[in-house]
Amino acid sequence: MINIFTLVGRITRDLELRYRRLFETYKKEAKKWYTFRVFGN
Repeated sequence: MINIFTLVGRITRDLELRYRRLFETYKKEAKKWYTFRVFGN
């Protein structure tokens, strides 16, 4: 029988990693867009 806490921990870690990667990508894109807005005009 699998431990429920182990399962929850694994799911949480997976979501956290996915969210962090998404957040990093968002920051990069936002920075690029901001730079373009400021210096592109």
